[in-house]
Amino acid sequence: MDLVRFTYLLQINWVIGITLLSLVILLNLVLTALILARKKLWNSSNILLCSKFISLIVSALVSFLPWVTATKESQWFYYRTGFAMGLIVSLHICIILGYRYISIEAPFASERYLTVRRTLLVLLVMWCVPLLATLIPLFAVGSSNSSIGNVNQSLALSGSMTKESIYIYSAITILLPAIAIIGAYVRIYVIITHKMANICLEKNHHSTILRRKKRVISQMAMMTGIFIFAWAPSTVCVILGYEAPQVNGNYSFAVIKEYSGTILLLYGIIPPLLYCRYTSDLKSEIKKILGINKQSASIIPNRTVSTGNGLANSPVDLTSSKNEL
Repeated sequence: MDLVRFTYLLQINWVIGITLLSLVILLNLVLTALILARKKLWNSSNILLCSKFISLIVSALVSFLPWVTATKESQWFYYRTGFAMGLIVSLHICIILGYRYISIEAPFASERYLTVRRTLLVLLVMWCVPLLATLIPLFAVGSSNSSIGNVNQSLALSGSMTKESIYIYSAITILLPAIAIIGAYVRIYVIITHKMANICLEKNHHSTILRRKKRVISQMAMMTGIFIFAWAPSTVCVILGYEAPQVNGNYSFAVIKEYSGTILLLYGIIPPLLYCRYTSDLKSEIKKILGINKQSASIIPNRTVSTGNGLANSPVDLTSSKNEL
């Protein structure tokens, strides 16, 4: 690849990156403001989503700002923060998955133990630990004299980030949500298979519950797959640049590395849109703001289900965010 074509491809990537970054910031800011402005959305599920939206904004910024920052110290700061944000975003997926799993397996326990206060405490720890673990060594040891363009060659020399730490962060970021979703998926399907084989009475009722569980876990599996697809190319480029420093001067590898960062920005757009679609109370508020389905909502009667204990039937929200993604 010659220099002219290399420059042309970078310019295209720059335009795409600026556009996607703007969309990431705008979309996630709007959703965060909506959750914070509507008091009835202040529940554990939406607080987790709000934190995730903020993490997507920060991740998008730290993945883009190093390439427009003049000072080397700032470049290294953003680069290390990017490692921490990758881990934070990964932990968000795992925690949201755990919350959804508990909500569909033990809904009464989730209402009792997964309170807003405890959720905020978990989020505080989840944000502080990765950031402190990655940034404290930078201030203690100092940054490298090399530019961000040669960062993979200079990590060991700088002493602020070792080869082993890069692999640990990369492995945890990618593998942690993958292991969590595989475990939950297998668990849910084992339960579904066992119960479907033993259903004798109230077949339709049990089938509806099992289908709902399957739908929720399938939605989380899709979210995890999107995360791995978006983050894996960037992670592979970082590791490859470390293992084979000679590729850092290659134009083709440089283009791949730049576009892998652009692919990462897509993760800041697609999951929030899916959360809006699958989270019932958030979806309802958005529709209310946009004036959608006002007439249809007024003519739909309350759905009732039998409590099974001889008491009168009562309205039940079958599309609660506790049962949806």
